[in-house]
Amino acid sequence: MQLRIAVTYSDDLLGRLGRWWGMTWTHAALRYKPDAPGASWRVIEATMAGIKERSWADFIADKEGIQLYQVKGGLPESTSREIVAYGWGNVGKRYAFWWLGRIAWRLFKQRFPLGVMTYPSHVCSSLVYNCFLYGNLDLVPGHKGVLVTPDEIVSSSLLEEAPLQEARVRLARG
Repeated sequence: MQLRIAVTYSDDLLGRLGRWWGMTWTHAALRYKPDAPGASWRVIEATMAGIKERSWADFIADKEGIQLYQVKGGLPESTSREIVAYGWGNVGKRYAFWWLGRIAWRLFKQRFPLGVMTYPSHVCSSLVYNCFLYGNLDLVPGHKGVLVTPDEIVSSSLLEEAPLQEARVRLARG
């Protein structure tokens, strides 16, 4: 199984607010491709409508910017399967609007200096981060809790950019 982390930017209200708060990427998702013959890339993501799984083509259809990341040196097959299985175990859960508010408040305090809950739901980056924690890989070592931003995930020293050729071709076709 091939496994990547996709980070994206969309020029919608939340995307523009994220950029205003200093973020480069405003969404994160798991991108995976089973080893089965003819299998295509799929995505598990936390959206405002809940956690869902969909095709790669549907996922990137409305994105203005995208980058892929992979674990340096790769992952054992069993770890990749555990990470994706944990993601699948969250499909259908609601979106954690409260967590989004907590991340927004943290970003606001970083921009304007001012003086963990259970896991019934996620925001996009917490889903990705928690899936990797389930596979015993802490993408943001030293971080407390699972409330991370997409930028914090891609800043991980454990990750490297993955080839983007396929994604660029799809975006160019629109």
